[in-house]
This record gives sequence, structure tokens and C-alpha cells, in this order.
Amino acid sequence: MGIAGVNTFRGAKGYFGPGYIEQFKKFWERFAYTYGWSGRQYGLHVHDAFWESEPEVTEAIRRYRLADPYGYDLRQQRILRASFLVMNHERLPKNEWTTYDGDSCYLASILDDIEKEKLERVRTTGIKPGYQLKLQL
Repeated sequence: MGIAGVNTFRGAKGYFGPGYIEQFKKFWERFAYTYGWSGRQYGLHVHDAFWESEPEVTEAIRRYRLADPYGYDLRQQRILRASFLVMNHERLPKNEWTTYDGDSCYLASILDDIEKEKLERVRTTGIKPGYQLKLQL
């Protein structure tokens, strides 16, 4: 050990080893979720806060409603409860906040499917989705 911890760099097997980046990403996701997003204080999940004006998100929510009507109703209830709490300048009790482990990314697989379909359509037909055509004009 050097003076004032100068020799703390341990090389490839120590602090900055092969899994360092993955560990940092996990830490940063949890930190940002806990301290950077206030939706958890209202009982929202991360995908409840997606902007519905985006065409991919609108399509994903439509498909989610058809695939899991009960989950869609729960989503609507969470959004309405959060809106009501925000209007009244209130928050849920801390034991009802959404936790990082209890959160679910329920639209992730649907959004991935939509992205694959878009890429397949562009590859096979050469026609880009409508929102990209508007940008070209």
C-alpha cells in the first residue's frame, strides 16, 4: 500500500476488472430510478410515463390493451391515481411507493417487436414509416 492509498488500482482483476462497466450500469440505473424520477412516489411504473404521442408507444399501448386487458386497466388506474395526487399536492405513503425491484417494464417486448417490424418493412419494401416520411418533405 502506498502513501494515502496511491496503489489502490488493482488492474484487470481488481476494482476496474471485466465486470466493472456492468456493475456501474446497474448501480446507475438503480440510483437514477431512486433519486432522479419522482413517479415512484405516486405509484407509477416506468412505462406508465411514456409519452403517448409517439407512434411506436401508441401502437405498443394498443397491442398491450388487446393482449392484457387487466394489465391495461391497472395502468390506467395508476395514471389516474397519480394525476389525482399531483392535483392535490399529495404523495403516497412511503410504503406504497414503487420500488426498483417491484417495477415492471411491461411495454419493452412490445416496443422491441414494433421496432423489428419497422426495420423489416424498410428492408423488404423500402417504405419508411409515416412519421419519417413527414420529416423528409
